[in-house]
Amino acid sequence: MKKRIVGTPYNISIKGDKALAGWYLVLSSDGDEFLVERSIAITMKKKFRLYKANQSFKNAIHTTIDQKKRNLGLGISISLVISALLRRILPLSIFFGDVNIPTYFSKGLMNIGEMVLFVGVWIICGILYRRYSFLNYCKKEGIIVERVGSIRNLAPLMIQKNGIGWW
Repeated sequence: MKKRIVGTPYNISIKGDKALAGWYLVLSSDGDEFLVERSIAITMKKKFRLYKANQSFKNAIHTTIDQKKRNLGLGISISLVISALLRRILPLSIFFGDVNIPTYFSKGLMNIGEMVLFVGVWIICGILYRRYSFLNYCKKEGIIVERVGSIRNLAPLMIQKNGIGWW
């Protein structure tokens, strides 16, 4: 049976210093608390895993916005230098497969397929790491978290200044 949950999503923090990536706390208008695992969202029609915990996460709501001014210029400069050094040291075929000269369509597709497969496996590993690290934290703290179903957003989580909704 489908149940409509009307509530407000909040970021949560388990250590208090920064928001936990991939997880949200939904406080429903009925007073129920639900945990939503949102590791990746490409479309607004995607359903996300919905969990319920035996303890309250209201005290773990992360309301402060990180006010740290990050020096992006320094990070970009360092990444440019490191990438130039890696390009000089490592052959290009390590990342993209054998060089495709003369051009063969099938070899090019294989090289692109390998890269897409690598990125997909990397994303899946990140999703699983986020899920199991949070669930293991809950297990260590004695919090029982059980999956109760799936949820889909009907409204964006955030609307940016230019009016575009962020799902």
